[in-house]
Amino acid sequence: MKPIFRITFLIWIRAIFFNALFIGIYIFLKEGFQGSVIFLVVLLVGFIVTAPLLILIHPIVRLSLKIPYSIRGRHWWLAFSLVVLVLAFYSFALFVIDRFFRWDDEFQLIVLAAIISVMIATGSVKLSYSKLGQIEPAKRINN
Repeated sequence: MKPIFRITFLIWIRAIFFNALFIGIYIFLKEGFQGSVIFLVVLLVGFIVTAPLLILIHPIVRLSLKIPYSIRGRHWWLAFSLVVLVLAFYSFALFVIDRFFRWDDEFQLIVLAAIISVMIATGSVKLSYSKLGQIEPAKRINN
């Protein structure tokens, strides 16, 4: 697996896991035992529904390595870009299924959980990202 795609994949997997975890904890505190079942459902549905987002996340990671900022700046740019992608994804989902959901408090908590999950997932690959960001640009493009 190429290093850039590995980072992309790790961000995606970890974001889904943390999002499912946060939603599961919220449901567990609100409804009881259902939270653990909801965690598994959100985890499985998250993998299926967000798999096409890898097509969008990978170019964002590649672009973040090419911008003329410091490693720390590139990493924060990546985190911001992925948060914008999350907001666009949930806005599109809400637009498509508007008849079933409204932008209520619970939906806002779901979006907040997704944003926090993406920030944690992006932060968790900081070391790998920093190492990849220090490789010469000509070598990095081929990876």
